[in-house]
Amino acid sequence: MTDAQIQDIYARLDSLTEEVNSLKIQIGVVGTTQYAVVQILDRLERVETTQAQHTQLLNQHTQLLNQHTQSLNQHTQLLNQHTQSLAQHTQSLAQHTQLLNQHTQSLNQHTQSLNQHTQLLNEILQILRDRNGGSGI
Repeated sequence: MTDAQIQDIYARLDSLTEEVNSLKIQIGVVGTTQYAVVQILDRLERVETTQAQHTQLLNQHTQLLNQHTQSLNQHTQLLNQHTQSLAQHTQSLAQHTQLLNQHTQSLNQHTQSLNQHTQLLNEILQILRDRNGGSGI
């Protein structure tokens, strides 16, 4: 083999080495990229699972909130009914108080009239005693 042939073999060997090294780099990049894609997909699956769980919790909380809102509306309605009933009772009590005051006023007038009649009766009895010489009727 001549020096030229040996040089040609070395040149081709160097060229093949460069190609092999280039392929190794490409394979490394592809492998790293594939690993990164797998990691991204794994994280996306976990995010989707977490999102589904959060959606389910949100739906449950929404349902509970709707139930509490309905209960609150019912309690508000009952409170309004009780308030209305209390207002009616207050009005009735005011009417009864007014009537009681009228009766008390009437009773006071009757008591005053009775006291006047008692006083007149005592005066009449005194006059009759005086006429009969103090012996009464």
